[in-house]
Order: sequence, then structure tokens, then C-alpha cells
Amino acid sequence: MTERVAGRLAFGVMAALGVGLALAPRLVLSAQPSVQALIPNNQGKVRGCSDGGLFGSERVDPHYVSVMPGDPETTAEGVVEKSQLTHTDFPGDHASHDLNVDVKLDPGYMGLNSDANPLEGGVRLMEMEWESAQWDQRFWPLKGDRVWMVGRHIFDCGHPPYRTEIHPPKLWASTRTEAHLFSGDTAPSMTSKTYLFGNGNGHLFKKPTGGRSYSFTVPLPPRTTPSAQFRAEVVELLPGSPAPTLTPLPDATNPTSVRVSWNLTGISSAIGTRVGAILASGWRETTLSRGYRRVRVTLDSVRINEDHDPLASGEWNLWVRVAGRTVKLTNLHDVDNGDTVNIGQTFDVLLPEGASLPLRTLGWEDDCDQAFGTTLGVVGSAPCGIDDNDKIGVIDRGVSPASGSYSERSQRNGDADTAGDFTLSYRVQELARFGAGMANGSGGATRKRVVVTFLRAKVLDDSENFGDGEVWFEIDVNGQKLRFPTSGTRDAGSGDTVNFVPPPFATVTLGGADSLNIRVQGMEEDGGLTGADDSLGVASRVFDATANFGSGTHTVRSTKADGQFEVTFQVSVTSL
Repeated sequence: MTERVAGRLAFGVMAALGVGLALAPRLVLSAQPSVQALIPNNQGKVRGCSDGGLFGSERVDPHYVSVMPGDPETTAEGVVEKSQLTHTDFPGDHASHDLNVDVKLDPGYMGLNSDANPLEGGVRLMEMEWESAQWDQRFWPLKGDRVWMVGRHIFDCGHPPYRTEIHPPKLWASTRTEAHLFSGDTAPSMTSKTYLFGNGNGHLFKKPTGGRSYSFTVPLPPRTTPSAQFRAEVVELLPGSPAPTLTPLPDATNPTSVRVSWNLTGISSAIGTRVGAILASGWRETTLSRGYRRVRVTLDSVRINEDHDPLASGEWNLWVRVAGRTVKLTNLHDVDNGDTVNIGQTFDVLLPEGASLPLRTLGWEDDCDQAFGTTLGVVGSAPCGIDDNDKIGVIDRGVSPASGSYSERSQRNGDADTAGDFTLSYRVQELARFGAGMANGSGGATRKRVVVTFLRAKVLDDSENFGDGEVWFEIDVNGQKLRFPTSGTRDAGSGDTVNFVPPPFATVTLGGADSLNIRVQGMEEDGGLTGADDSLGVASRVFDATANFGSGTHTVRSTKADGQFEVTFQVSVTSL
């Protein structure tokens, strides 16, 4: 996907879509450079890795060393073989769990691998690690994505023989084939959708993203018909992010790929400045050669069958991914066998006719995350060696997109005894169908910038028997996470109004096939002194283009009666 010192790589694509994960076919090289020699793993010790100390304790001091003197930033490209959150990490040098992404590097980048990097099924893999709190979950990669990244090339000293990794990246682009409704169109097109994200904060290693320009090449999906016309657009930008430029290669008439150029010279050099963009490039048809469906998936509830904590309640962290959209479920930090927790999260998905709906979960049962970020190092992390986090079951398959109600029981996660740990219940509703032969006219909905500003919450029932409640609110707008207050709580009793000052807001870009999904979870905090924290329920609304994405001011009441609030927010909509 990008240029390298050895030369520029041109990419093609597989000729057909898979059905089980039809939104993310493998994108492969059209010209194969020679495979480079692997790096000897013993060079890790030369660069500073240590394996001494009691029980090998010095393996984590240092934990990582750069492969090359001077620690230059390194570019890599390939295809994702696995993307998962690790359920364990060394708490003394982590603030959050790593998102681990195993990548089969393209031949021109194979020389970045150590000879100790694992072979799975005859495929050598390099692991890319980035703390999940630093990587916006809307941009998390999926298995099958073609990826480009820039980051730190290191030896992992903690796991001899020494493997090489990109750890952490600071820039990442994931490209997959997805249906997309271009701005102003009335019917979808097949596109390469690219999710481009940057953040210079790698927790222990920090390097600004700003100060220079970057470029890489995105392969296009196969041309759907000879008359299909190339089209590309910037779908969404994170606030403050510059828009990438998209240039068809070799030309606009018969392109096979798109050059993405991203000028970050004007971006703040402050560590932690986040930039991001979603891009679409593909083939617009005047008459559809295949059909598409727009469906709405509503996650209703999750039932805990095995909480994985025999002496107390389970503390679960669980994410659900629906066709690339990811949401963390709330209200799972105090669950027992047999508990059912309501979710109320909605996704709108555009699918090619005949494709299944990708559904996946990630997560673990938490017994030692409270030690993350400890200043006590090994001593502070010691309890995790006694009672570490537990794996929980996983759902990872393509499910039916037909309208109806469904329940999916989790499957075994690796070699752990996790089969059937939970049951996820959800509904699918067909919203629109675009049949083969349908005309794709101009004059459809243009893309709109939607700003949602949260003004206040009125606590109807603080769920506190004595005195005022200590409340806080978790906000989700199409996957953007906000919190009020940003830390701590606000005192509020039943009947009190909490004014959000300064008001949190989220900005999203939406087209005619999109919806605006707003979800606010209220919590009353007890801090473990008088019992578990109390939920104030969930207030949620979904708006689509027919309602101009809810332009105006709204007050929505949460779902619970015992512990309840109303939230007021304002939606502002402008055409792009």
C-alpha cells in the first residue's frame, strides 16, 4: 500500500468476494518482489535485551529495544491474519490492554521479521501491538484487512528467542471491501473503504504524528461492469484532521489503485494529538449489476452463563463488533451466573446481496486491571500472578442478515474452558433493498456534518438510599466515546439537574444510508465502600436521513425506573 526505499509496490485484488466475511476480501500483490532475509533473533541481545535475574526477571528490563540504532520510524504493509485484545498484559508498564494484530507482511517487507517470528500454517507472522486506549475503536482492524503502518520496529525482550514487532505504530490504515453510498447517489457502490488513524502516544513510547507528509496506495476492488466509473471521497474526518487527497493510478479512466496522500505538517506536535479519516474509493454504476440491503442490528441483551469468578461476581470487559463497527458493552462489572444485562445498542449496515453479517466479540473477566499503571512495578503487579484475568468465550462468525430475532451462544476461546460463557441476543431489521437493475440516480442525500452537543441531565432517581448520589455519564455517538465529567463524579440527588459545563460534543459525517446513534449510560458510584456501583439506565435514540438526523433539541429518559435520569442534547446538521 505504500512506497518503500526498495521501490514502489503496485497492488491488485482477488477477483471475488467471500461470503462468510464478505465485507473484507483479501487484497493481494499483483507483482511479487523477492522475499528478504530474516533478522537473526540473537541480535536482540546485541541491541540490549537481557535474560538474567531471578527466574528471568530481567527480561522486562528493558522490555523492548529498537532493531536499528537511532530508532528510526519504520513502514510495513501486509494482510491481517488475526486481530484481538489480549486478556493479560504486564500491569507495571501498561495503562490499558494491547490490541494485538498479527500481520502476514508483503514480500517486500518480510525482512522486518525476526527468524523467531512465529510460523502458523506455513505463514510467518509479525505482531503489531498498540495499547487499546490509544487506538480509537472505530479504526480497529479486522481479519483480512490490507494494512499500512508506520511505527517503532523493536525486539520484544520479554519472550526469547527475540521476535520483532511494530510496537507501537503511530499511523495505521486498514482497507477492506465494503458497500458504500457515495454522497448524492441513490444506490450503493462497491468500494475499498480505508480507515486511517494516527496517534503519537504509545504510552511508554511517544512520537508525534505531525511534522511531515505520508502516502500509500490503496488497491481498488474489481471493476463491477465495463461502464462503471471510478469515484472517491473522504467520508469522515476526526475533528481537526486534515483531509487526505485521493489520486487514481495510473489515471482516472482505468485506475487499479488510489494514491492516498496525507499532509500532517500542520498538525500539532503535542503527544496524543489524534487524527483520523475514513475514505471510500471504488466503482459507481448507473444501473446496479448486483443487489444490496441496508439492515439495522440491535443488540438487546447478554446473558452471563459462567462468570469465571467462583468466589465473587465477575468483572467483565466485553466488546461486540458488527461488520467492522465496535462497541464496548457497559454495566458488566458486577455480573453473576444467570444475570441478563440489557444493551440497547444499534448498528446500521449496508451489505451486498447474499453476504452474511460479520459478528464478533472480544473481552475477558477482570481480576487485576486495577494494577495497570502502577508505580510499584513488579511489586504492585504481584497479585496478578496469583489471580490473573480470565479468558471468556467468543463469537466469531458470519450470521444471517435476514429480519428476525436471534441468540448466539459463545464458543470456546482457544484452549481455555470457555464454551457457552454467555448468550448474545439481537434483532435484525431490513430497512431498505437496492435490487439488481435499479437505476442509481444523482440527487440523493448529500453527506452532512452532524454535531451532537450534550447540555444537561436531570436525575429522577439517584439510586442512593442515604444522601446525594455521585453520578457520571458515559456517552456514545456512532462509536465516539465521551464522558461527563471527564474524571470523577458530580453530586446529585433525586430531582437535581447536572449541567454539562463545558458541554461534551461529538462530530460525525453521515450520508443517506447512515443513521445517528446516540447512547448515554448513567452511573451512580459507590466506590466499593457501600456496595457495587448502580446503573441509572440507558437513554438512547436513533435518527436517520428521513428525520434530518434529528436536527433540534431532544430530551430522552433512561430505561430504568429505580435509578433513572433524563438527558438533553442538541443536534446541529449542515450539508457538506
